Amino acid sequence: MRVLKIPRYHHLQYCLKYILLIASSTLPVNDMNMNGILKQLYGILLILSVNFSGEFCNAQATNTATPGDITLREFGFPVGEELIYKIYWGIIPVGTATIKNEWIKENGRKLLAIRYKTHTNRIFDTIYPVDDTAESIINPENFLPLKFTVCLTRRNSRNETEVTFDHSRLKAIMVTKKSGMTRELDIDADTRDIITFLYYSRSTDLLPRQTRQCRIVTDLGLLNMKLKTFDYENVDLDIFGKISCLRLDPITKLDTMLIENGRVMSWIAKERCLATRMTINAPLANVSIELSEVHGPGNDFWSKAMKKKAIK
Repeated sequence: MRVLKIPRYHHLQYCLKYILLIASSTLPVNDMNMNGILKQLYGILLILSVNFSGEFCNAQATNTATPGDITLREFGFPVGEELIYKIYWGIIPVGTATIKNEWIKENGRKLLAIRYKTHTNRIFDTIYPVDDTAESIINPENFLPLKFTVCLTRRNSRNETEVTFDHSRLKAIMVTKKSGMTRELDIDADTRDIITFLYYSRSTDLLPRQTRQCRIVTDLGLLNMKLKTFDYENVDLDIFGKISCLRLDPITKLDTMLIENGRVMSWIAKERCLATRMTINAPLANVSIELSEVHGPGNDFWSKAMKKKAIK
C-alpha cells in the first residue's frame, strides 16, 4: 500500500503548491513527478468539465444536415454557447474552467470549434500557475473531428499535443511538440476525441442505471472508459437553484491512476445535458467543479436564470 508523502515546508504557500496534485494522486508527491500528476488531474477535469452528457443512449445516427441547416435540436446545444465552471479545493476557490463553441472558416469550409480553457486564480498564480487550453475542430456534417489540440502551460514550461484525424484511412496522427514525438493511432470510422465525443452525445437522452464502454482519443492517446449512471439527485447551484440531475461516474485508468468506486462523480441536468457539478475524492480533501454561468443564444431555463441575475 502506497503512502501519500507530503514534504514538510515551513511556509503555507509551499504546501498550497501541492493542492491540485494531492487531489488526484496516488503517488508520492515531489517535484520530479509534479508535471505527470498535474497532467492526470487535467485529464480528469477535461473529461468532466466538457460535459458528460448522453453517452448511454443509442446515438449512432450520423448528422447529415448541411452547416447552414444545423439547429439546436440536431446539435443538442446552441452554437455560441459559453459555460463557466468554478474549481474548488475543499471550500477554497482555486481556478476557473471556460468552454466555448463557435463557427469558424478554414480554407473556405465552415467548421465548428469547441474550446476549453482552465486557469488558476490570482492567489494560486503566485504559487503554481496553471493555464491550459484544449480545442477541437469539427466537421459539422458528420460531427467528426478534424483536429484536436491540448496545450498545458506551467510557470516555466509549455507542452502542446496535436492530433489530426483521417477517418478515411482509419488513422490519427498524434504529435507532441516539445519532444517532437509522433504516434500513429488506429481508430474506427466513428472515433472522436474527448471533446467532440461528449458534445456529440449531448443530442441524446440520458438514462439511469446503465453502464457503457467507450473508446476515445485524449492527449494521452486512446482511452478506454466505462461510464456508469445512477439515479437522479438534487444539485443546488447559486444562480440556478435546485436542479434534478443524473449522477454519472467514469471508471478508467489515467496513466498510473485508477479511477473507480465513486472517486470521480458528476451530475448531469436533463435540459441541454449540462454537467452541473463534478467531484474528485482524495485522501486529504475534495476537488469540486461547479457550473457558475451559462451564456450565449437561447431562451431555456439556463438563459432565463442568467437574465434574472443580470436584472438583479
